[in-house]
This record gives sequence, structure tokens and C-alpha cells, in this order.
Amino acid sequence: MAIITGIAIILIILLIIIIGILVIPFQISMELYREGSINQGYLKIKWIGIRFINRKIDIGSSKKKKEKKKDKTNKFDFKRIPKIITLLEESLPYLMNIFKAFLKSITIKRISLDSIIGFDDFVDTVKVSGYLWAIAPMINLLPNTYFSVEPDFHKERIDGSFLFKLKIKLLPVATAFLKALTKKPFRSLLSELRKVRA
Repeated sequence: MAIITGIAIILIILLIIIIGILVIPFQISMELYREGSINQGYLKIKWIGIRFINRKIDIGSSKKKKEKKKDKTNKFDFKRIPKIITLLEESLPYLMNIFKAFLKSITIKRISLDSIIGFDDFVDTVKVSGYLWAIAPMINLLPNTYFSVEPDFHKERIDGSFLFKLKIKLLPVATAFLKALTKKPFRSLLSELRKVRA
């Protein structure tokens, strides 16, 4: 009896955790920097104050990464592409439902882009900066969005930083995905995508 009670308590705790993961939103933030030859950033994912991911992002591929990508592309089975395209067309309504659920489940907290641009020609710097300054007020009308441009008349450069912070609830996406799984075309599409690199 004690064992059954213990198992029941564990199952209840697991159920509460699963419900919490689906209902309580995750907080996702990403920031990217570019200054000269330095290209890096970070990715953070938190849930109820618990940090799941805190990863530094190094932008730029090494030779090893390129070799790995080449190996992967060589394994790609191109003969399956026509069937995948057909299944994509048949699964489009279900994919759209998942995409709509995703859009509804996210709340944008902040998006900002700060850029510094400069060209060899002073006139080009003025022109491009002017165009971007004209666009900036329209972009900044969007909620929680900020865009700025700073010209550099001394050297040629395109630097800056990009930041976005959002909240996402998994329940709407999970519900739409499970509904899509009940449809044969969507299941067949997932199956083909798994086989495509075999």
C-alpha cells in the first residue's frame, strides 16, 4: 500500500510539473554583438527563475564545422524530396495551425537593433544613414521595438548589437502539434523527415 501511495505521489508531482511547463511561460533572450572581427552573443532560457540555458554564441564557422556540414550534406537523400514536397502540401493546413498557435503563444518583451555604419565615401555614409533614419521612426512605432543608427565618418564599418526578449507558452503549440499528429499526412511528413538522412 505504501508503494502504491508513493508511486501515486510521484505521478501527481510529475503531472504538476508537466502542467506547469505547458502553462507557465518560458523567458527567452538573445543578444548578438558585432564589432570589427568580433562576432558573438548569448542565448538564455529561463522558467520560473530557473535558468535552463545560458550559452555563449560564437558566430563564424571553423574548418571542422564546414567539414561536418559537408559530410552531412553528402548523406542527404535527394530521392525523397518529391515525396516530402507532396507531404508538405498536404500537411500545410496543420503546419499553419501550429504556426498560428506559436504566434499566439509568444509575447515580445523587447526587440532592439543598434547599428553603427560607415563607408569609404562620406556621401554614401550620409545617404545610407539618412535612409535608415527615415525608416527608424516607423519601426519604433511597433510595441517594445527600438531601432537606432549611428554614422561613422572616420572608417568603413558595419557594427552593432541585436537584442530580443520574449515569453512563450508551450500549451497552445503543444495542443496544435498533438492535433496535427492525429492527421496521417503530418505523421507521414515527420516519418519522411526522419528517414531523409538515413
